[in-house]
Amino acid sequence: MASSVDDHLCESLVKWINTFDNLQGKSDSVLGLSDGVAIASCLTQLDPIYFNEDFSSRIVKDPGGNWRIRVSNLKKVLKAVVDYLSDVHGLELDAFIPDVNDIGEKQDEEQMGRLLQLVLGITIHCDGKEGYIQTIRSMEESVQHVVMTAIQHLLTNCTPSTPVTSSSRELEEMQEELRRSQQTVEQLRMEKEKASQHCHDLQQELLMEGERHQEQSEEVKRLQKELNSRPSSAGTSREQHQRQLEKLRTVNVELEASRDDYRVKVDELNAELMELRRKNLDLAAEAQKAVELQDELYMAKGFEDKAKKFDTLMESYKKKKEEAQELRRQINSLQDMTTTYTQQALDLEEQLRLMKARLAQVDVYRKKVQELEKALTEEKVFSQQSAHEASKAAESLSMVKEQLKEMTLQRDELLSLRPSSVSSPGPDTGLGEVFTPELREKMARLEKENEILKKRLNQPGDETDGKVSGGTRCSYYSFIMFE
Repeated sequence: MASSVDDHLCESLVKWINTFDNLQGKSDSVLGLSDGVAIASCLTQLDPIYFNEDFSSRIVKDPGGNWRIRVSNLKKVLKAVVDYLSDVHGLELDAFIPDVNDIGEKQDEEQMGRLLQLVLGITIHCDGKEGYIQTIRSMEESVQHVVMTAIQHLLTNCTPSTPVTSSSRELEEMQEELRRSQQTVEQLRMEKEKASQHCHDLQQELLMEGERHQEQSEEVKRLQKELNSRPSSAGTSREQHQRQLEKLRTVNVELEASRDDYRVKVDELNAELMELRRKNLDLAAEAQKAVELQDELYMAKGFEDKAKKFDTLMESYKKKKEEAQELRRQINSLQDMTTTYTQQALDLEEQLRLMKARLAQVDVYRKKVQELEKALTEEKVFSQQSAHEASKAAESLSMVKEQLKEMTLQRDELLSLRPSSVSSPGPDTGLGEVFTPELREKMARLEKENEILKKRLNQPGDETDGKVSGGTRCSYYSFIMFE
C-alpha cells in the first residue's frame, strides 16, 4: 500500500496544486511545474507576508527551454520553503530535501513529489489552512487519501527543533489515536473486501449447483419418458433403467440437501454481510470522527503556532520596551547636556563678541606698537651713529689734547729761547728757523681739523658734540694765541 501511495504521490499533488486560483504557470504535468513559477505563485498565495514581492521578483517568469534557469528558480523556491518551515515553525526537514537538479533537468517525479510535499507542509501550517484542508476534502477519494497520507508522513517524520511542551504531547497523542483509527479502518476495509469476495464465490458455486440440479432433473424426466414409451416386454432393460432412476433420485436428494445447506450458508453469509455493513457504517462514523479529530488537531497546531508567535512577539515587545526606556533615559540626559551646551554656547558667543570688540582695540594698539618699534629702531640707529661719531670725536679730542700738550711744551721752549735768539723785530726775525717743515705740516693739519670742528659746531648736535666742540674750540684758541 505504501508503494502505491509513493507511485501516485506526485500525480495527486500535481492535481492538488492546480486547485489554487489565479495560479501563474498552471500545468498538469511535471514538465510544466519544473520551472518553479507555479510553485512560487502558490507560495505567494499561502503566505503573502513571508513570500513577498521581493521573493517573486527573484523568480524568472519565462525560463523557456533553459534547464539551468529552471534549476535556479527551483533552488530559490526550495530555500524559501525550507527557511519558512525551519525558522517559522521549527521543523527539521533533512529527510525531505529533494534534488532540484533532477527536477529541472530530468523532470524526476519522485523529487517533484518531495518538493510538492514540502509545499503541502506549508499549507497545513499557514493561517488559512482550514480552507485549504476543506479543498482537499472536496477532491476525489483516491487523491484525498494520497494527500492525507503525505500530510501524515510529513507530520510524523518532521522533528521539531524546539523542546516538546504539554500541548505538543497532546498533539502527539491525538496523532497516535488518529493513526490507530486509520489502521483499524484499513483492516476492516480489507476484511470487508475478503467477505465480499467469499460471498461472491459462494453465490457462483450456488448458481453452478443449481444449474447441475436442473440438468439432472431434466435427465430424470427424459429417462422416465423413455421408460414409459418402451413396451413392457423388455423387463431387463426396464430394471436397469429403474436402477439408474433410483441412483438419479438419490443424487437429486443429495443435491437438494446440498442446495439447502448452501441456502443456509448463503443466509449466514448474508447475515455476516449485514453485520459487516453495520460495522462498516460504524467505522465510517469512526472515520468521520477521526477526520474531525484531525481537523481539531490541525486547528490546535494552528493555535499552538499562533501562541508561539504571540510569545515571540511579547518577548520582542518587552525587549523593545526596555530599549525604549533606555532611550528615554538617554534622551533626558542628552536634553540636559544640550541645555548645558546651549548655555556654554551663549557664554562663548558673548565672550566672542567682547573679544571682537577688544580685537579692534588690539589692532589699534598693534599699529601703535609697530610705529613705536619703528621709531625706536630709527632712534637706535641714530644713537649708534651718534655714539660712533662721539667715539671718533673723543679720539680726535684726545689726539688734539696730546698735540696741544706737545705744542704747549714747544711753545714754552720757544718762549724760553726767544729773548736770546731774536735781536731785532722785523719780518725776517729768524722764526723761520724755529718752525721746521715738520712743525709747519703739523700746524697745517691742525688748521684743517679746526675748520672741520668749526663746521660741526655750526650744526645742531648733542651734549657730547658740544663738549667736543668746546674742547676743540679751546685748543683752537690756544693755537691762535700760539700763532
